[in-house]
Amino acid sequence: MSDFQVVENKLQQFIKKFYINELIRGAILYLATGVFYFLLVSGVEYFFWLPPVWRAVLFWLFIAIEFSLCFVFLLRPLLKLLHLQKGLTSKEAAKIIGRHFAEIDDKLLNALELKEQSKESSELLLASIEQKAAEIKTVSFRRAINYSKNRRYIKYVGVPVLILLFISVFGDLMTFLEGYKRVSNYTQVYQPPAPYRFVIINDTLMARDTERFVLQVKTIGQSTPKKVLLTFNQQQYVMTEKKGQVFEFEFEPQFEPLRFQLKTTTVSSPTYTLGVLKTPQLTRFSMAIRFPPHTNLSPQTYANTGSARVMAGSKINWTVAAKNTKTVLFSTKNDTATFTKTQDTVFGLNYTAKSSMRYKITPNNEDVGGYEPLAYQLEVYRDESPNMDIQTKKDSLNTQVTHHRIVLSDDFGLRDLKVVCFPQNNQNQTQTVKIGLGEGLVQQLFYDFPQGLVLEEDKAYQYYFQAKDNDQPNGYKTTKSEWFGLKTTTKTEQKGEILGRQQEQISALAEALRLMREQEEQSKSIQDQQKQSNSTDWQQEKATEQLLKQEKQNAERIKKATEQIKDAIEQIKEMDPNEDPYQEALEERIKEQQEALKENQEKLKELQDLQDKINEEDFKQDLEKLAKQQKSQQKSLEQLVEQTRRYYVAKKTEQIAAALKELGEKQIEAADKKQANQEEALEAQKQLNEAFDDLKKEMDQLEQENNALKQPMELPRDPSQEQEISKEQQKATENIDQKDQEKAKPAQKKAGEKMKEMGQKMGAQMQMMQMESIEEDTEMLRQVLDNLIVFSLEQEVLMEQILGEGANSVQFGQRINRQNTLKENFKHIDDSLFALSLRQPTMGSKINKHISDAQFYLDKALLEFADNKLSQGSASQQYVFANANALADLLDGLLTQMEQMAMSMPSPGSGEGEDGQGFQLSDVIKEQESLQQKMEQGLEEGKGAPKPGEGEGGQKGEQGQGEQQGQGKNKGDSGASPGGENSKQGLEQNYSEVLSGEIFEIFKQQQQLRQALENKLNALGLTPERKRLLENLEDIEQKILDQGYNRETLDRMRRVLHELLKIKDADLKQGQEEAREAKTSNTEYPPRNGQTIDSSKNYFEQLDILNKEALPLQPYFKKEVSRYFKKDND
Repeated sequence: MSDFQVVENKLQQFIKKFYINELIRGAILYLATGVFYFLLVSGVEYFFWLPPVWRAVLFWLFIAIEFSLCFVFLLRPLLKLLHLQKGLTSKEAAKIIGRHFAEIDDKLLNALELKEQSKESSELLLASIEQKAAEIKTVSFRRAINYSKNRRYIKYVGVPVLILLFISVFGDLMTFLEGYKRVSNYTQVYQPPAPYRFVIINDTLMARDTERFVLQVKTIGQSTPKKVLLTFNQQQYVMTEKKGQVFEFEFEPQFEPLRFQLKTTTVSSPTYTLGVLKTPQLTRFSMAIRFPPHTNLSPQTYANTGSARVMAGSKINWTVAAKNTKTVLFSTKNDTATFTKTQDTVFGLNYTAKSSMRYKITPNNEDVGGYEPLAYQLEVYRDESPNMDIQTKKDSLNTQVTHHRIVLSDDFGLRDLKVVCFPQNNQNQTQTVKIGLGEGLVQQLFYDFPQGLVLEEDKAYQYYFQAKDNDQPNGYKTTKSEWFGLKTTTKTEQKGEILGRQQEQISALAEALRLMREQEEQSKSIQDQQKQSNSTDWQQEKATEQLLKQEKQNAERIKKATEQIKDAIEQIKEMDPNEDPYQEALEERIKEQQEALKENQEKLKELQDLQDKINEEDFKQDLEKLAKQQKSQQKSLEQLVEQTRRYYVAKKTEQIAAALKELGEKQIEAADKKQANQEEALEAQKQLNEAFDDLKKEMDQLEQENNALKQPMELPRDPSQEQEISKEQQKATENIDQKDQEKAKPAQKKAGEKMKEMGQKMGAQMQMMQMESIEEDTEMLRQVLDNLIVFSLEQEVLMEQILGEGANSVQFGQRINRQNTLKENFKHIDDSLFALSLRQPTMGSKINKHISDAQFYLDKALLEFADNKLSQGSASQQYVFANANALADLLDGLLTQMEQMAMSMPSPGSGEGEDGQGFQLSDVIKEQESLQQKMEQGLEEGKGAPKPGEGEGGQKGEQGQGEQQGQGKNKGDSGASPGGENSKQGLEQNYSEVLSGEIFEIFKQQQQLRQALENKLNALGLTPERKRLLENLEDIEQKILDQGYNRETLDRMRRVLHELLKIKDADLKQGQEEAREAKTSNTEYPPRNGQTIDSSKNYFEQLDILNKEALPLQPYFKKEVSRYFKKDND
């Protein structure tokens, strides 16, 4: 290819690129002008809303202009590019290229012109053309066209774009563009838009028939109307204007669909329809509750509420009435249930309360689901276990008795309360006592342990209280108290404790006696001051007031001490019911002292009243009388203190003797018992050693008490034997310590035998000493009585002499001297009787009274004779004579009683009873069971017998006394001996009118059984346990006579029957090792009532509890009441 042809090809490429560049520039300019014209047409229509004609002109003018612009800018360059239209010639193109490239200039144009001439020229011309073509063929003609220069035209496109953005930001672009739409549809008639339009803001036009519906409308446009009218049901309503061009109207609940329209003066909306949804509704709601039967609560019904507090196990029935409702749902946190439709509009659901919960009841239908659920709370509580609050106090007089106050409560009711008792570490052998309950949810009960139980001596027991409620569905819930313990003691140990407390009260009486003597001195001082002065000053009044106050306090001290001494004697009497005349007389003496003390307190009160009334004369006279009365009381108290001390020494000696025998038995048992553990054997022996040392200390203390007596007794004690026992015990201890138990056994047995021998010797010597003491006192009383009779006769003779001779007789002075001698003789009689009364409590207050009166009238007679008052002196002699005769009568009766007492006392060591052959224990057991059944039957039928008067029956009627033979002329009532005729025959005669035939028959059968059993036990061997059994039988006889059908007597019968069975078992298995199978006793002993409970209450502060029927309270309030009663009693 020639160079010229290459230039021609490049020239053609330049022309092509030239027209492509023209096409690009045209497209840009067409877009800018076309869009701008489009916006211009739309803007004209948007602003002017042209009629159809003008819109047609504008449309076709738009089409024509747009087509022209398209032809100029797009079609013409395209046709030239496609050579469909003549375009640039080669020369025109060469000129353009020449202007662009300076190195080419006219070379390309000359080459073309030469080419045109080459057809006619020579080869030289062709060579010239080739030369020029060769010079320019290396230049790229395409570089003369730069597409990037078209960028400057893009700015014209930015004008319409900015216009579109402006309209979009500050106006409504779509509304603006609708102008072209109306221009294109120039045939259609368009109306200019309103200045605003209505838009309903509500999500839906559906209203519930139970609720108001608030219609919210917003106006959108160039302006906002001043008011908007709402038209429905041919009525117009003005809507309320809110912020933000919003209008509202509240419809009342509608039951049918409603058509409405929005209007202003210039604009009206289409017709809208407000639809109505039928909502489910509960018209009636109730909840019926049936509580568990054991609560005794009446069924309750709650209307229009579902919240309640119910007990677990309660049956609940919900009943609802509803309209527009298809289903009713019951839902909790974890479960859902559906009510059962019982009628067209009634639904029901049953439920058993188990635990507390929150629940909802929701009505539903096809249109509305879960509409306004009713939320409630059900609080479920459980029947609580019984609650026990127990307070315990030891009996102040008997350490074997523990008083319990039990405050028992339950939320709905109590079934029973029991005491469960068993030996320590052996719950298989239990006894139970059922304590009677009253009415009420909160009860205060009292129980004295071991009431109703049969406990063995010297054994550790544990017990607790067990209460059950009435919750049968849950198996009667049980509450157990803490465990209590008691170590039973032997009767000997109990007797020692009682005597120890008695000793304290004797010391209190002695202190009261000392204070009484001091008060006597103060009283004398006050009386002397009053005699010296005519009037009472302030200091005397204060001293008198203080004296009366001290005497009152001392009287209370004496009263308390005598009561406790009397209780101690009663306890000793119950433990040892054998007849003890000294003890009986001491009881009577204490009773007399208490009566005198009561009179003294009344007199003190009268004196205080007189002092307040400032009646000096009466007060002085009564103060003198009180001084005289207290002097007599002081003497009586001094006698009582000494008598009580002697009683204590005697009983303490008996108790130590019995303790020695028991300790000897234990020592022998320790020798016979084979201890596997050497340490246990050593410890057991050390305890026995300590026990004997304690007994020696008690004997030392007893000697001190005895030496404190004004007339000490000769106590039976053998120090050498005590040393031998201690040596044997020490020897046994050393052998055991050296692990030689076999070698220790002889020493142990020897020590035990010596203890028993020592105890028997002490008891026998004490009994002998008491017999000798009675004989000595009897002889002394006989001498005193003889002297008193002589005094009485001489007083009678002297009285007749003075009356016969008169005051003018020369022998009148001798008679007065004789009267003074008789006074001194009577003082000796008084001293002798006082010394005797310190040993004999039978010499009571009556004797003291006659002695005091006789002394008073002896002094008075001498004073009156000294004043020559013969008649008054003779009258005083008459009183002396009368009191001496009465005193002689009393002493004569007392002498006879003491003589019989000495004759009736058995000699030491003597026994009684027959062999008892042919007698079987099983027969006695059967008869005793029969008597027990009769007693139980009598109690169930409510039978009983009144108690005979105290002080008239004597002590068990076993010591019959004959009629007293007085020595004086005037015998009176005082001549009878204390106790009167007490024989069994006398009892039958005196009580036959009171006791029923059944009770007396039981008494006789019980007496016969005791006598038969006594004969048998004497034959078998009278051990301490069997002796106590006989004593219990005697006590039962007395209880039958005194109290008739009685719960306490029945308890004693049960214990006796238990002991009889033990004796029978021991008799059958004698010589064999006893292997007992532990059994549980389920016998329930009802508690004693009456005095036992009353005495228990005195040990506790009173806690008033209203034991009422369950009040008809709501469960919440019942819970609060229960919480109140459960508070600690601070």
